[in-house]
Amino acid sequence: MTKFTKILVSALCCTALAFGAAGCTGNGGVPPANEQVQRPDWSQEEGKVQFQIGMWAGIPSVMGGNELTDEGFSAMYDLLAASGINMAQNGLTEMSREYNLRALAEAERVGIGQIIQDGEVTNYLLNLADNPDYDHDAAVEWLKEHSEPYLAFDSFRGYFIADEPSRTAFDSYEAAIAVFNEALPDKIFYVNLFPDYATTAQLGGVTYVDYIEEFAEVCDLPYISYDYYILRRDDRGDPYLRDTYLLNLDRVVRLAKENGRDMWTFGCTVGHYGGTIREIDR
Repeated sequence: MTKFTKILVSALCCTALAFGAAGCTGNGGVPPANEQVQRPDWSQEEGKVQFQIGMWAGIPSVMGGNELTDEGFSAMYDLLAASGINMAQNGLTEMSREYNLRALAEAERVGIGQIIQDGEVTNYLLNLADNPDYDHDAAVEWLKEHSEPYLAFDSFRGYFIADEPSRTAFDSYEAAIAVFNEALPDKIFYVNLFPDYATTAQLGGVTYVDYIEEFAEVCDLPYISYDYYILRRDDRGDPYLRDTYLLNLDRVVRLAKENGRDMWTFGCTVGHYGGTIREIDR
């Protein structure tokens, strides 16, 4: 097991194996009535977090057209913690310092981690590459100083930087990551990559294998993260499964192992946008 694996699929696979082992009880896997079932906690091992279980996206400040009250916002974090999620993401378009401090405080209250998105940090870091004369040490100090209010929270895990970037963005990440890793060495510079069904144009004019390999080569990060939404409906409304899910998983796992990285991925658990579904059967 790698030291820091954020892969919902693996958590599900481990659960399946645990249930399979229970099948050896001799009565169909059902323990005797007087035997207490001990559910395994796949997120902990000897006090160290093994599975970082997150979600996309985080709690917004507005739901259903109404701003969440402090009580409502707190209730959402209670639900996150109760569900087993231990690393919350930022709300989809939430970038303000006010929101970030609110989210960090709630995450800390319920004992989970929090990824935040700060528009100033993203813009500053990703524009460094456009200025060949930038001062690396000054950039490190700027990031440390800007992050001070967030570092006051144990729940602060790092910054969301980009979702599904083209390979043309990778060059801007190299300088940004060099600054980030020096300023905040124990925090996450979070970038999530495309799945293999992205178009060539979306990938930046390269094959998918070249896309993920270039990311691993250019971006000095401890992980490779990608998403893949396997459950779909066709034009007639009939459900189907995308057929490259395991191939994509294998490619990223192999690349991560070859480069000493952890592999993170997403499992689609709720319907969203057009055609993506949760259920297979109707």
